[in-house]
Amino acid sequence: MYYTVFLSLLLTILPVVFQIIYGMKAINKNTSLSFGLVCLLSLVSEFILTFLGFIITSESSSTRGPRDGMGNLSIIILSFLAVIVMLVIMGIQFYISKNKNR
Repeated sequence: MYYTVFLSLLLTILPVVFQIIYGMKAINKNTSLSFGLVCLLSLVSEFILTFLGFIITSESSSTRGPRDGMGNLSIIILSFLAVIVMLVIMGIQFYISKNKNR
């Protein structure tokens, strides 16, 4: 039971960590990926991994009998917050990249 919640939370947080690490590498030109591509990959993977986490928690709760679905709601809310945090991080990194090029 708890491993599915942990897995879903991990899947939701991974794109934010990817954005932090590879966003800074793209700004410093330490990777072949451009900053825009890193941002696009982060956002797309956030939605895909959130959907996957939602499926995992749904399947886990359906095998244990009827549930109210609050675990699924928590994954959706956490995903919404992760997207907001990711957009803030992208904005900060974009600001850093523009000031670094001056």
